[in-house]
Amino acid sequence: FGSQIVRAVLAAIIPATAIVTFVLTAGSASAEGWNSVIKTREGVKVDVYSDSFAGRYEYTAPKIDFSESSFALVSRVIEGGKASPLIIVGQIYYSGDWRRYYKAILRGGEIVEAVFDDRNVVSCSGSRYSRGCSLSEGFELRPTTIQIEKYAQDGKLDIQLRAQAGDDLIVSIPIRYINAVNEASGQKQPPTAAP
Repeated sequence: FGSQIVRAVLAAIIPATAIVTFVLTAGSASAEGWNSVIKTREGVKVDVYSDSFAGRYEYTAPKIDFSESSFALVSRVIEGGKASPLIIVGQIYYSGDWRRYYKAILRGGEIVEAVFDDRNVVSCSGSRYSRGCSLSEGFELRPTTIQIEKYAQDGKLDIQLRAQAGDDLIVSIPIRYINAVNEASGQKQPPTAAP
């Protein structure tokens, strides 16, 4: 869970034209990983991190900002020729006491499969001007295709993240980002490295 978020964030941050090379120290063997971009029919650019040695390809739509510095990413991983379900990963940042997000729901209350277990203290300060800690909570959401079709309105899918204490949040996922990741990850040939 945590490593998927880190990889998805890196895919969103690393420039798409960069080529990243990982060199193994054993003998003269080396493995290459690289980033590329697929522009979909709707004009959405999907970042692709490819590791042909491992047979792993990560597809990530652009970052979705919400609630101050919080973000979400629509993503899918293909590994060993098998595609993961579409996932929405992200981080919620806030100050104060732990909110402990625990559930994700669609409009009307239908539950979305979700994992909330990546909680971290980002920083703490104490002065007469500011007190308390900055906190983060990670999440992974797995709306089904049926849920997406049923609850999408006005080109987006709204998912509410419920907290045990503090503010509940709504993440609005553009349907075109979901379509873009589905299109890019559904191509018959995985991306190949640039010469």
